[in-house]
Amino acid sequence: KWVSYRKSEDANYLRYAGFISKEITPGERAFTVSWNGRANLSSADGPLEIWVGSSHFAPICGFRIEDGRMLWQTGGDHSDAGAFTNGGVHTVIWTIDRNANTCSIGINGGGVNISLGSQPVTGTGLSNIDTARPSLWLWFSEGGVGASTYDLNDIRIAETDRE
Repeated sequence: KWVSYRKSEDANYLRYAGFISKEITPGERAFTVSWNGRANLSSADGPLEIWVGSSHFAPICGFRIEDGRMLWQTGGDHSDAGAFTNGGVHTVIWTIDRNANTCSIGINGGGVNISLGSQPVTGTGLSNIDTARPSLWLWFSEGGVGASTYDLNDIRIAETDRE
């Protein structure tokens, strides 16, 4: 079943949507976060932030969808990773390798074709990469009423053996 995350005028701390995993095995080398998504984002509504982190919002790796582009979080900045099209269903596969302190992501389908391999985790993510409960977070950083939505289906957060 699809879940729809909608832009709202709620207070900053009420605009987060999160999917928290069950505990993973301590010391597991890697984990994967995957889902099917469908974006309906208006540039007038501001960016949508999506990141993998701990159950307390702390980021490990993240990206922003803004003005039809996917921007990869690199420390305190973002770098353009490619076009992000509204309307079509895409699949996201995001793998975090704890031993290497890296993450890789592939987003394909619905007019989106982005593949980033072995990117360093964000600067603040090094202490968060050992989380026992990896989580997927979404956040419209700008408040106010808007028509933008991001729909998700088949969300999975699982241990992955990456040897």
